Amino acid sequence: MIQSIRKLFTLLSPRTKRLLPFVLGSILFIGLLEMLSVALLMPLLANDLISGGGASQSKSTGIDLIFKLLNNFHITSLKDIATLVVLFMVAKHILITVLNYFQYLAIFKNDVWLRNELLFKYTNLNFLDFTNVKSAELIRNTAEQVGQISYGSLLSILTIVSETVVVFVLLGLIFVTLPVSSTILIISVFLFGLLPFYIFKKHIIYLGKIRFESISRTITEVQNIYNLYVEIKLYNIRGYFLNRVRNQSEIFTNAQVKNNLIANIPKGIIEIAAVVVILILIINSKSNQNFIPTIGIVVTSIFRIAPSFTRISSALTQLKFSVEQINVLYDVFQVSSLSQPITNEVRKITYTLFKEEVKLENVSFGYKGSHKLFSNFNLSVKRGDFVLLKGKSGKGKSTIVKIIMGLINPDSGRVLVDGKDLKEIDQGFWHSKLGYVPQKAVIIEGSLEENICLGVLPSEVDHELLELVIKNAQLIEIKEQVGSNTLSQEGGSISGGQAQRIGIARALYREPEILFLDEPTSALDSKNASLIHKLLNELNHELGYTVIIITHSNEFDSSATKIFEI
Repeated sequence: MIQSIRKLFTLLSPRTKRLLPFVLGSILFIGLLEMLSVALLMPLLANDLISGGGASQSKSTGIDLIFKLLNNFHITSLKDIATLVVLFMVAKHILITVLNYFQYLAIFKNDVWLRNELLFKYTNLNFLDFTNVKSAELIRNTAEQVGQISYGSLLSILTIVSETVVVFVLLGLIFVTLPVSSTILIISVFLFGLLPFYIFKKHIIYLGKIRFESISRTITEVQNIYNLYVEIKLYNIRGYFLNRVRNQSEIFTNAQVKNNLIANIPKGIIEIAAVVVILILIINSKSNQNFIPTIGIVVTSIFRIAPSFTRISSALTQLKFSVEQINVLYDVFQVSSLSQPITNEVRKITYTLFKEEVKLENVSFGYKGSHKLFSNFNLSVKRGDFVLLKGKSGKGKSTIVKIIMGLINPDSGRVLVDGKDLKEIDQGFWHSKLGYVPQKAVIIEGSLEENICLGVLPSEVDHELLELVIKNAQLIEIKEQVGSNTLSQEGGSISGGQAQRIGIARALYREPEILFLDEPTSALDSKNASLIHKLLNELNHELGYTVIIITHSNEFDSSATKIFEI
């Protein structure tokens, strides 16, 4: 548990850490308020006051002290004390509400920071390591589990600390007010309430792991439904995928039900133990003249402390339930466990790039656990070339492009830009010279302008360049068609050919020296494929763009200046 809390502390923002003293201070203050609220009720339960006495004659030092304090402020009548109690309760709950607001603000604001930091860590991975991250895990960790860290873990710790403070303060008050034997009985009530946590703690961690894994699998199954929708409709296999999602949902639900059941067991145990204690005190105290005040104070104390102990036990259960998610996010969060972006050990230089050619010189590469994709591969791309990388799937065409881009380091050999080793060139500067169009352009939910100028703030958009790009990518008709309307995510409101041209325009807006395209027409019909082919010819022949296309077909052969078979 201590180790999990230490890991959790790593997942706190600097702001949240700075606010921790305030949070702890407010917890102590709330504990003091709770003690005073119970202390003010004690004189009302004292036998002498109820019978009209002016001061307590009971043997309780605690109640005597409270009477003397009230007498100093000339508060002696039942009506005055009752009024004070009501006013104090109202003021207490207003103060607690205000303090809780700032506590929750400190906790849940951590979500914003943590989510951004996790995404920064992920996007800081080099290309190969990022491709090994499952999309379902990425979504789970950054979208769903970040909120659980605050709600399930931080809030649980806050509950444990705050309720523990309340319990100890009230037990201290009870200790100076009631006989030692009564105090011990009250404490034993709540110790019984913690037994389920210690009995089931290993099983709780197991349930948390099962729940955590089922979230990833559910996300994966939903993604499968989205990606295989055509096959699902065509082959009438909807029931198959719904059952797969249902199975994961049942696993999640069963884990959640069992955890909640364990969390609620202490409440029943505490109630049973409390009744037993009260009955023991009634049986053994009937001859005592302070019988009624004592029982009244015991009942008040138990039913004030009981909810706190129940919340402590539930929070401990929830914290154990969250151990797996804390461990996973902690591992992601540690810089030492993440591969860093490709770094340049040699002094980086910035200068005019790609005036002449890019060369691959005796380049070899193979993925871990796999055979070499290619060995001693050579390639030369001169400025203004129209280059095709052809070959069957899995032969390494896309890998070669990523090596040229500097996203992957070759196992051996060199990448030369105008005779300079790519390792000596600032990676960011080199990337600024490149444009990339994937096999299927991803359309985000936003305007045409936002999709083309992806990542550029509206105030920083170069509108003159944007208009030129729209013209060069033959998007004028689409601009008139959609206007300022929002394009739907994944491009549902436009055709595949239009989406592909938006992808080309996105690359052109970056003013690249080299334009890479990965199977740019494979998902298009012949009409749209012909339009894309014509557009790429114009970009190369008339505007001077260097074009490198990954393809397995022969449709671009007539335009190519060089063809490399992989």
